[in-house]
This record gives sequence, C-alpha cells and structure tokens, in this order.
Amino acid sequence: MNDFVSTADKIPERRTGDSELRKLSLAVAQSTASIVITNTKALIEYVNPAFSAISGYAAEEVIGHNPRMFQSGRTPRKTYDELWASLSQGKTWRGELTNRRKDGAEYVEQAIISPVRGADGQVRQYLAVKEDITERIQAAALLRASLERLRLAQDTAGLGIYDIDMISGAIHLDARIRELWGIDPDQQATYDTLVAGVHPEDRSAMAAAMAGNGKHHAEYRVIGHAGDRLRTVALVGQTFFEAGRAVRFIGTVHDITERKRTEKVSKQRRGEMDALIKHQVAAQTAAAIAHEINQPLVAISAYGEAALRSLRVSASDPDKLRHALEGCIEQAQRAGRTLNKLLDYLHRGKSEASPFDIDELVRETAAIARDEGYDEFHAAIEIEPGLPAVLGNRLQVQKVLLNLLSNGAEAMRENGTKAAVIAITAQTWTERNKVLVTVRDSGPGLDADKAERVFEPFFTTKPNGIGLGLAISRALIEAQDEELWFDPDDKPGAAFHFTLPFARE
Repeated sequence: MNDFVSTADKIPERRTGDSELRKLSLAVAQSTASIVITNTKALIEYVNPAFSAISGYAAEEVIGHNPRMFQSGRTPRKTYDELWASLSQGKTWRGELTNRRKDGAEYVEQAIISPVRGADGQVRQYLAVKEDITERIQAAALLRASLERLRLAQDTAGLGIYDIDMISGAIHLDARIRELWGIDPDQQATYDTLVAGVHPEDRSAMAAAMAGNGKHHAEYRVIGHAGDRLRTVALVGQTFFEAGRAVRFIGTVHDITERKRTEKVSKQRRGEMDALIKHQVAAQTAAAIAHEINQPLVAISAYGEAALRSLRVSASDPDKLRHALEGCIEQAQRAGRTLNKLLDYLHRGKSEASPFDIDELVRETAAIARDEGYDEFHAAIEIEPGLPAVLGNRLQVQKVLLNLLSNGAEAMRENGTKAAVIAITAQTWTERNKVLVTVRDSGPGLDADKAERVFEPFFTTKPNGIGLGLAISRALIEAQDEELWFDPDDKPGAAFHFTLPFARE
C-alpha cells in the first residue's frame, strides 16, 4: 500500500516533466537557429528544421554522419583543435565555422557547442546551436571596403572631416582637421576650439553658416592656435534640423592655400599681360594716328616755311603768300577730318543704353576685382534702398567702375595701407534727379598737382601705368552724356564720382 501511494504521488511529477519536455521540443523544432545534437563519437543524432533550411540537407541525410561532411576547408585547423580541446575539458566552445551547403555554396556560422551531461554527470552528447551570419560577414566586408575607399579618397584629396553636435557642442575632428587647425591628437576639441582657429574676420560668417539652413560652401582663413601660418580652407557642410532647431553640422574641409596662391600668381600674370596688351594697343593707336596726320603736318610745315620766306623779302608776292596760307588751312582741315574718321571708327559698334540694376552691378564688379587679383581690400558697399534702375551702357559702366576699384586697390597696396577699404556708394542726387556713384579708397589720396592732371591722357602715378585708364573712363561716361570727376576735398583717400540717369518707365 505504501509502495502504491509512493508511485501515485510521483505521477503528477512525471506529467509535469512530460509537459516541460514537450515545450522544449517545440522550442527546438521552431527555433530559427540551426541545432545539431551529436553523441560523444561526433555522430549526428538530431537536427532541427532550421538546420535543414540553412544547410539544404534533410535530417535523414545527415543522421549517423560526422559533421565534418559540412566542412568547406576554409576553417583553420587551429579552430577545430581549440573546439575539441574545450569539449574534452567539459567546456563550452564559441566561434565561427565556414561550412558548405548541399548545393556547394559556402556559408559562415556563429556556433556555440556545449557538452550535455547525464544524471550521473557524464557527458552523453554535444549540443551545437548555430546562426548563419554569412550576410552579416559580407555586409561587414563591404562596409570595410567602402570605408577603406573613403579613407583612400580622403587621403588623396587631403580632406578633413568634422561632425558637430550643435546642442551639446561636442565635436569630432579627424586627424587632417587637427593638423590644419594645430590641435594636438590627444587634445579635447569643442565647437569653440574649431571657431578659435579661424581668422577673426571670418568667425561670424562661419557661425552664421553653421546655424543656417541646408548646405553650406565657403572659404575661410585658418590661423591655427599656434598662429604661425595663415591657410585658406574650403568648407563644405550640411546643417541638420529637428523641430526647426539646428542639431548637427557635418562636412569636409579641404586645404586650398596652394591653389589660392597659384590663382593669385596667375591673376597677377594675366594683369601684367593685360597691361602689356593695353600698352601695345595704345602704341598701335598712336602710331596709326601719327601715320595719318604726319603728311598733313609735313605739308603745313612746308607751306608755313614758304609763307615766312615770302614775308622776309621786301617785295613779297601776295599770291604766293595767300597760296601758302591756304595750303596750311587745307592741310589742317585734312588732319582734322582724319582724326574724326579715326574717332568714328573707334566708336563704331557701340551698344545702346539699357536699364540695369546699379546694386547688382556694383556687387558683381567688386567680385570681379577680387578675382582679378585685388583681393586684399574690403568693399564697403552702401546702396540706397529701393534705388530704381539706371540707364546706360552696362558693360561700359562696369569697365569704369572696375578701373576705379583697381586704381584704388593699387594705390593702397603701394602705400602699404592696412585694413584697406574701398567704399562704394550709390544714391539719388536729388538736385539733378540722377544717381550719384562714389568710389572712395582709404589710400594716400592725390596732391593738388596730380589731382589737376589725373584725367590727362598718358599721365600716370603708377610705375608701370600708361595713363589712359581714367581718360578712357571719363570718355566712356561722357559718351553717355554724364560726368566723371575727382573730388580733391572729399577725404580721406581719393574719391571719384560719376552720374547716371534713371531709366524711364
């Protein structure tokens, strides 16, 4: 009776065990991980459906066989030695195995293989739980290759990469940016560290760009923290926003110092070439004029000498004297006609006046002046708000404005003017109902003698000038029935003014 009671008491425990076993069986069968159970002789006793789905082998094709049938030959021998060394010591082994599917395709498994002990503590089986990580391995390899290509491209282009958290101020700067900014590799960098390495005149523009909307591309001067050299960098970045707030600024930096230096030298050489061409044009023009009027002048001289001889003799012949004087008049008129023909030829093809925006023209011309090598001055532009369109030959007005800017920049350069500024203003001249444009530099100005002669052809204050720039500029403005003049009392520096009419609607 007692034995019966004892047996009856164990029935619920057996039922509980059977339930747990069923749960475990379902979990193993439905697991997405590949599960393989072998005996201690490494012969397969069980595989779950996930194994068959991954390997391509049905259960009946592998049970009773050694797992070495899946080996691809790519797993190092050392890996298997370590696996069996761990299992022989009753320990769990973790690692990667490169195996071969039934169709011959190779795949990589992340495996955990553990000994399974019986009630007596002896190892009865080995349980392998494996996950196919082939795609993960391939993705990681592609990522590494992509990063390597990016690194090679970055090194080849000399690019630096930055990543700024606009909320916390945390910043990542790569080695190239640290080199350009003079930041030690182990130095903690912040947003303020980056800004501090930029030239003071460029800091506000950089801060505004980082807080701006969308993409940003600009050039900044970098002084570094050592302050021993000034470099120019091109910064390309993108600001990212969340809920309308700038949260991140990411981009690249490229050192363009040498390129800018080369461009400057190239611009200077182009300027020298332009000056040479202008000189040759002036020389050829003068030669053409001399050739055309030389004969009339020779004739005038000959007739003049004849008239003088006639006057010296006591009994001069009135007819000869009259003939000589008439010849002088005729040849003088011939010279005048020749000059007028030359002037007509030079003005031939002149384009008609048309309306244009003086604000747009001034800013465009200031940029052209900097591109042509006059980049050491700051253009302080002040245009009257709402100024209507003006009427004129846009190209000729731009030529005049460019000539005034280059003259001012050269004067300040030769004088060694620091903080060189050229102020350009355009405003309504109410008394004449015109637009008054003023270009005023911060150079040494002109003394009284030079001020009087500044518009004379071939008069110049430049060592290599030919003295035609201002003369031509005045002629271009006067050809539009307007005025260009120098104001000796408008100081400091040199101030030039010219007028333009409003365009009639």
